[in-house]
Amino acid sequence: MSTVDGTYIQLAPGETSSSTTYKARIIGEFILEHLASHRATTTDSNASAPLMVAMHGPQGCGKTTLTDEIQRYLCLSKVKARSAVLSLDGKLRTSSQQNLYHTHKSLLNLRERHPQNALLSGRGLPGTHDLELARTTLDTIQKCNQGDTTRIELPIFDKSAFAGQGDRSTRTISIETPVDVFILEGWSMGFQALGRDELIRRYEQARSVYARQDSVLEKPAFLSHSLESLLQVDEYLDSAGAILYPPFSLLIRIRPESYSYVYAWRKQQEHQLIAARGSGMTDQQVEEFVMRYMPGYELWAGNTDGEVGSLWTGKSLVLWYDKGREVVSVDKA
Repeated sequence: MSTVDGTYIQLAPGETSSSTTYKARIIGEFILEHLASHRATTTDSNASAPLMVAMHGPQGCGKTTLTDEIQRYLCLSKVKARSAVLSLDGKLRTSSQQNLYHTHKSLLNLRERHPQNALLSGRGLPGTHDLELARTTLDTIQKCNQGDTTRIELPIFDKSAFAGQGDRSTRTISIETPVDVFILEGWSMGFQALGRDELIRRYEQARSVYARQDSVLEKPAFLSHSLESLLQVDEYLDSAGAILYPPFSLLIRIRPESYSYVYAWRKQQEHQLIAARGSGMTDQQVEEFVMRYMPGYELWAGNTDGEVGSLWTGKSLVLWYDKGREVVSVDKA
């Protein structure tokens, strides 16, 4: 049993702390609370703007299923809140390719500019998203309820193009307006750059610790990359945060007690995919896939309290998961 703003969120009959309906109810009540105040305090100039919600969750935590259920919960609530969801970099049931990546040509250019940086060799990490597309898309969403607008178009990235490397599609996803709540979810939403000095300090400190022969601690994944590669991603993250975060009033975070759980979660997902489709990545391939994202979790996942993070003071919700994806605690800040 969890609380939001002091109110207990009871388990329904047949639910457990890992039930998607339970998690969606916790998040849904948090959103509805802020939707009421959003409507009460907006001025005439932006009274019709949707409540903008940012959502972080690591690979394999079940964001797609959870956002589906959040939308259903909001729709069935007393206020019948209409919502739309866009993924920064992941999958949504409405379109498995709906996100904000660069075009294939731009991704190739990025890789050519940083040939020694494995973190930028493919899509996923900060630097691989089209920030101008993000800016115009978010601006359109914020104004979607104004005037005579009846539909807005959200971008599609076709992950099957160029033998799986992907490319921007000419097609779009059409969303009916008005929209009361808009959610942008992604594995790195809310992460903030460390800055050059702090990143160098952490890198050198970790390298010193793990160079000791008597060290029994596991080597962090970010030490498998050069300091220069990490500094490049940190700069891209800083640029991304400056554009992506200001429009959002709320931040929801799905936090595992340990990000090492992501390896097992992604393997479970891949096993389910293989069972359903007959093909997928091997366990070794999944581990290699997740390893590329681990520096992000190790360095930037916990850094959400800086200047940009102040946007969400008093407006953030954290659901802590154990390895079985059960909610073990809920924090509101």
